[in-house]
Amino acid sequence: MAPPHDSDDPRASDADQPTVRDWASQLAARFLPPGVRARAVDVDITAPSEVERDQSVAFDVTLRNRLPVPVELDTGLRPWYWHVDGVHDADRAEPDPDGQLLGESGTLAFGPREAKELSLSWDGRVRADEDGPFLPLDPGEHELGVEVTATNAARPRAVHRFRVV
Repeated sequence: MAPPHDSDDPRASDADQPTVRDWASQLAARFLPPGVRARAVDVDITAPSEVERDQSVAFDVTLRNRLPVPVELDTGLRPWYWHVDGVHDADRAEPDPDGQLLGESGTLAFGPREAKELSLSWDGRVRADEDGPFLPLDPGEHELGVEVTATNAARPRAVHRFRVV
């Protein structure tokens, strides 16, 4: 990362040039330990509190950097996952269907105070094991959870409780 400098290119605008503030915030972010970076990311789930059995459920996931500096989390190949009642991969939905979250080298990168929002739909069915059939949830209380797969740090997560009627 090079410090900001003046450009000799007459076509370059001020907007194209990094500022001292940009450079300083990127430098500061590189020195943040992985645990601090992971704790800076807040996870939120917005979903209905009551759903009908065997019906599709729309929900939103927001991942937000709470710091005024860029934050980058090492995540491996899968940036995050969601689960129902603690069963990972219980659904058929892809966690990042448009590839909009994962960086080039298995990282999840946020600008200063940036929020990443995903709108997903779940068909209301889960399976308890890899080869089992997809079945509707039984009526009662259940949990929808989201977890960022940060490596070398605590994983940012959220849980939303809902009722199947």
